[in-house]
Amino acid sequence: LDNTELVINELRPINEIVNIVDSKIKYQREAVSKLAEQIYRNQQIMASTLSLNSKKIQKNNILFFGKSGNGKKTITNILGKCLNIPTADITIPLSIKDDTVSFPSINEAKMIIAKKICENIENINEINNGVIFIHEDALEKERILKMLSSEYNVNDNPLQREYMYKDVIEQFSDNYLSLVGNIIDSRPFKYRGNVFDFGTITFVVVVDKDYGDNTDMFDIIEVLNKSGCDYAIPISELSDKQKMSLLLDKNGLLVQYRGYLSLYGKKLMVSKNALKYLIDKCNDINSGMDFLNKAIEYIIKSSTSEKIEDVIINMEKVNNFCDIYLNIDDEKQEKEEIINQSMKNVYEKLKEKVVGQDQQLKKILYNIIENRRMANKEDLEDAKQYIKNILIRGESGGGKTFIVNNIAKMLNIPYYIADATQYTEAGYVGADVTDMLVELYHNANDNLESAEKGILVIDEIDKKAGDNGRSSDVSRGAVLNSLLKIVEGSKITINVGSKYEPEEIVFDTSRLTIICSGAFEGIEEIRDARIKKQKGATTVGFSNKKEVPLTIDNEIIDKDYVNFGMMRQFMARIPVIVNLEKNTKESLKNIMINSSVSALKIEATRLLERGIVLEYTDDFYDRLAEEAMKLDIGVRGIDKVLQKVLTDINIQDIDEDEIEKIILNGNVIDSSKNVILKPTNKENTKVKKIIR
Repeated sequence: LDNTELVINELRPINEIVNIVDSKIKYQREAVSKLAEQIYRNQQIMASTLSLNSKKIQKNNILFFGKSGNGKKTITNILGKCLNIPTADITIPLSIKDDTVSFPSINEAKMIIAKKICENIENINEINNGVIFIHEDALEKERILKMLSSEYNVNDNPLQREYMYKDVIEQFSDNYLSLVGNIIDSRPFKYRGNVFDFGTITFVVVVDKDYGDNTDMFDIIEVLNKSGCDYAIPISELSDKQKMSLLLDKNGLLVQYRGYLSLYGKKLMVSKNALKYLIDKCNDINSGMDFLNKAIEYIIKSSTSEKIEDVIINMEKVNNFCDIYLNIDDEKQEKEEIINQSMKNVYEKLKEKVVGQDQQLKKILYNIIENRRMANKEDLEDAKQYIKNILIRGESGGGKTFIVNNIAKMLNIPYYIADATQYTEAGYVGADVTDMLVELYHNANDNLESAEKGILVIDEIDKKAGDNGRSSDVSRGAVLNSLLKIVEGSKITINVGSKYEPEEIVFDTSRLTIICSGAFEGIEEIRDARIKKQKGATTVGFSNKKEVPLTIDNEIIDKDYVNFGMMRQFMARIPVIVNLEKNTKESLKNIMINSSVSALKIEATRLLERGIVLEYTDDFYDRLAEEAMKLDIGVRGIDKVLQKVLTDINIQDIDEDEIEKIILNGNVIDSSKNVILKPTNKENTKVKKIIR
């Protein structure tokens, strides 16, 4: 290509182009102007006398971003028509199979681009100094939302879908940007005898994502590197007044629907106050025009049903719509009140006991509070759709049940912690899984309503994993199958009386918060094997076998739990997974010093009641943490090692009338002879105290 003469066309004045776009789409003049200026700058670079490599280096690819519905697609469509430059408008397709989404490989994507160019441009060589507008596949994103929401029965409500799964869509956008970045940075590509040099083409990458406020010089370097772009242009976020103007504009949605209804002799009447209220409520979920347009379409379509009638958008209709579909009025206020008060107070108290698991603590507490709030809604139909089951994964002694135990006590919620290893399939020797509900009922003081809104913790659930959940072992995989009925929310008959005087009641588990916990030792290796297999298929991390999950690479996903031995149906009913941080020497030391219920503080308090001060030096914390780590039983190892030390120094034989202070240093771990005993009425040496 070094010897190929790039085609440079005469450019139309930028003001002329901006005016054309401005006549079609309002309030985005600044973004259009910046976009046109960057495209023209690239054209000037390509027309210069610089070497081809220098031209490629100085040319800027452009990231054009912002929330959906603010006009990015319209702007690029108009620019493609009025620029006197070869352009191509391209969408990279993807496919969905089961619960995974697949992007094409780099070569497949390059072929898609090349084919589109050949279909739209007569002189193929011209595109090597042209513009490619490259978009996300909006239709496929909608399919992803439908796929994810099918289990939660919100497929008939695209507004809720978009809100519930916005994090997943953002992850999709990140994966899409990575693929585009690899295409832009790739070598020239040959297709049907034509050579396409992506280094000379101006790429405008259009993405529905908000990275921040450009006026505050936000940090977008990482995103630019990922997408292969050099310059970022945000589309302006519209004010409420501008949104109102666009809706009522001659090209606006309301005018379009008014024209449609007029064909049938019907009218569309709109209250401006109702429209203002709807705009304000939609902003609470998504401030883009696209979301507002969907809301208006929903109101109009629900008003016409099968027979086309006059449509009136008034305050009553908007209020009803918000109550049914947006759930952002009283419910939002109630949610904020609970989170701001209960969660804040309980969280602060929990942090005094649980040290080093802040984010995990917040996530567990938040979901328990939310579940409790939804369980208390008497008019809630199909409550299990709103109550989220939780899985807590963490090593032995990491605090899984300790956290739940304390949350339940602080919130005064009845609970029961069941050891899964004690249970077998119904009809076999051992405890029946329904016995868990019986124990919870008794813990709730035999109050059925209170028990049904309580917490059931199933500990050591990983010990019941069978051969992909199909094990015939009555104490393993089959137990998961028995538990499935409880987890999915069913009405179960249980005997709360005795064997000889039975008393049967029906326990509804649909409002019950179910928390499963386990160590799942070895699951990281299962995850690593999956990732290695996926990454081995292609250089950008997208599998040619179309099995790329919508997750971050290092996440442990449902598929890993299934490969571990958990039932697929069981894992599908646990939407919230919390991974506790692993214990380290430093984390154990932190727990010793800062937790209000650490074994060291408890022992110091016990001895203080006898009139003896127990002190620990810094090196004692270090040595105790090292020994506790060797036991590999988490926080419980601290107490084990401490009790051995106290036994070795014969703590029971120390007389408080003779000794007023015991100092434990690091050397005590090696020999009890190194303990320092301070007799009464002697001056104390300065050492760090755990209590004062």
